[in-house]
Amino acid sequence: MPRHLDIYPTLSDVLYTPPNLDGSRKRCGNCCLYLGKDWRCLLHDKDLFIGTLAVCGYHVYGKPLDARPRGFSCDPIAPKLSGLIDTTGTGCDRCAWYQTAEPGQSPQCAGVYTHGKPAKVEPRGCCARWIKK
Repeated sequence: MPRHLDIYPTLSDVLYTPPNLDGSRKRCGNCCLYLGKDWRCLLHDKDLFIGTLAVCGYHVYGKPLDARPRGFSCDPIAPKLSGLIDTTGTGCDRCAWYQTAEPGQSPQCAGVYTHGKPAKVEPRGCCARWIKK
């Protein structure tokens, strides 16, 4: 008999990342791949204007860059592929899959399972399955 839970991905399948070290929401304004003064990103087309509140699946927490590093080159990633969206930052607690916890329990994700149960997540963590509430 097939188990319906076998169709759900695990945390590693969806590239779950814990909250930023300072507890802030993931956004371009706190990503080390973002060119803050130019409103651009190292990974996207160099002519694409990106606001500080946008975010994509390649977010790497850190201080934005002041300038494009000399000699840096990569093929640009299409916004559709990276999941680039204009929002006020992401977090599990702003996701449609998020389930609040009872006192003394961890919040869970109804869209990601671990050992046959909804995965425990942190409110400001995030993954590639994020869907705005």
